[in-house]
Amino acid sequence: MALARNQIILIGLGVVVVIGLVVLIIFGVKQPQSELSGNLTFWGVFDNSSVIDNAIQSYKKIHPKVEISYRQLNADTYETDLINALAGENPPDILMFHNAWLPKHFNKVAPFSENQIVLKDFKSLFPTVVEQDFAPDGVIYALPLYIDTLAFFYNQDIFDNKGVALPPKNWTEFENLVPKLRTLDKTGRITKPAAAIGGSNKSVNRGTDLLNLLMLQTGTKMTRDDFSAATFNSDEGLNATLFYTKFAPI
Repeated sequence: MALARNQIILIGLGVVVVIGLVVLIIFGVKQPQSELSGNLTFWGVFDNSSVIDNAIQSYKKIHPKVEISYRQLNADTYETDLINALAGENPPDILMFHNAWLPKHFNKVAPFSENQIVLKDFKSLFPTVVEQDFAPDGVIYALPLYIDTLAFFYNQDIFDNKGVALPPKNWTEFENLVPKLRTLDKTGRITKPAAAIGGSNKSVNRGTDLLNLLMLQTGTKMTRDDFSAATFNSDEGLNATLFYTKFAPI
């Protein structure tokens, strides 16, 4: 049976992250696998066709009558292009979707049905962060394509010059090391920060991701369960923000 757009429902395959992207796949009415046929379009951003081709060829071994055409789009305009396409007559059949977009676009997608994947299996297959991003309130909207985690790198030469033997193990140790690692001029102004933290995305790579991480680590609830409003303006969210901005250059 050919895959027809008037028979499809939208479900999600996702990406968690720091750069986190989700793949949303449009499924047709269930038919025996051998009968599936049709032409599908796949939209992505960071991965070129050579990266995606292996997955496409593996799928074609199972469904040889399905053709998949991959298109790499500009990351800067991708969300706008995607929303316009979903509202038009020719949306992509497979698409990458940022893990942070679900709260504002969840009404454009349909969750998995229980005969496709159950929550118990979902939890056993993926880290907790996947459930937090893609299965709010036990409803599964997406599966991770990959997970890109944040990590701090440190300069061993600077640590040696400052007499610091070991990197910090937690935020308290990190904060205590800052006065020792940073460099000040005669007026007390910072000429070399201890770490790339405290600024916006313009001055700190992944600055918003760092702030989001701090909020999650302090137990901040980011949105209402129905995604109708943000809820990070709580005591936990404020404490995380104040801690982050402690390191902003003055």
